This record gives sequence, C-alpha cells and structure tokens, in this order.
Amino acid sequence: MAIIAAAEEDKPYVSSVLAGIPQEALHRGVFTEESLKERFRKVSRVCRRVALVDENSGSLYQYLVSFLQSVLVIDSARIPVGELTGKTEVDPSQWHTFDILSRIHHCLEKEDLEQALRYANQLKGEPRNVARDWIKELRLLLETKQAADALIVHAAAVSVQAYH
Repeated sequence: MAIIAAAEEDKPYVSSVLAGIPQEALHRGVFTEESLKERFRKVSRVCRRVALVDENSGSLYQYLVSFLQSVLVIDSARIPVGELTGKTEVDPSQWHTFDILSRIHHCLEKEDLEQALRYANQLKGEPRNVARDWIKELRLLLETKQAADALIVHAAAVSVQAYH
C-alpha cells in the first residue's frame, strides 16, 4: 500500500519528466551511442572537406581549395591536458574546424557525449551545416537519456523508501 501511496504523491514529478522527453524521441526513437559515433566518422570526413567554406555558401573555387586542404592536412591536433581537466582557460574562437573535429573525436572515444556536443556547437560555416543533423540527433539522445536516468533514480528512491 505504501508503494501505491508513494506513486500517487510522485505523479507530478514523473509526469513532468515524461513531458520533458522530446516528442520525436517518443515517436521515432533515438540513435544508439555507437551508431552516432559511426555516423560522426562520416560527418567528420565531409566537414574536413568543406572546412574553408564559410556561412555565405562559398564559390566552387572555395570548395575545391577546401577539398585540397583536407587532403593535405594531417590531423595532429593535440588537446592540451589542462583543457581536458578543466584547469586551463580556452578560447574557442582560436580553433579551426580541424581542431574542433579532433576534440569531438577525442570526446567520443572517451564516451563524453556532453562535451562532444559542446565542441560540435563550436563548428561554423559549411562544416556546421554538414554536422547539423548529427548535432540534432546527439542532442536528442542526451535529452532522452537524461529523462530516463531521472526516472530510474526516482524509481530507485521510491523503492528504497517503500522498504523502510
């Protein structure tokens, strides 16, 4: 009987968490972490190819030069340890597309999806357009996961409360 009473009291919380789940996630579902990581590999390749193209939809010449640069640039961006530990101030305006893509890749390897999303939001120009759907899907996964985690923690708390 105590469990039913606790559930009745918790309806507003559960209802508000459920209301926070994006409708798209409820109707269509979300991609898994692994599928988003795999998809990022493809998105990253295209972003590298259009790295020099700005927001104003560049000319054919810009696309050609950008593609040639992507072939010639070797990904050697190292992320400073201070940045990874949060001990160093960073200036994202100094990063170019290759730096940002390296940081996203690093975060995905470390299973830090939230930080990967923060870095992805730093993309500009055509690389941002290329990554737009991937960013949207990652955000959808994180929002859904956050709601699910909140419900799991709440259910565990109600369960513990019912036994005491």
